[in-house]
Amino acid sequence: MTDAGFPRTKPKAKHFPHAFRTGDIVRAAVPARLKNAGVHVGRMSAKAKGGFTIYTSRGKVTGIGKNYCRILQYADGYGYAYAKQIDAYGQASPAQNKEYINGILH
Repeated sequence: MTDAGFPRTKPKAKHFPHAFRTGDIVRAAVPARLKNAGVHVGRMSAKAKGGFTIYTSRGKVTGIGKNYCRILQYADGYGYAYAKQIDAYGQASPAQNKEYINGILH
């Protein structure tokens, strides 16, 4: 505090016990024995306790552990999405005519 009673610095930033940050694009491969089994790809919301929420194209998946996640792209302030390219006739182009399952191209 200064003599006038104002703070001299900013509050300390919140530190997480993992390398993930909110907004990262991650791929989570969750084993079959757990509740949210499967492969999930999407934007991640980091929690201080270590569990994550992943927003995929099919909805929200909660309670994913850090051990099952891999960062595909770090958060850079922009929003990204997977989409099929549609031509003037409403058909998917042949190069883009592939199947997406849980946000993963197969």
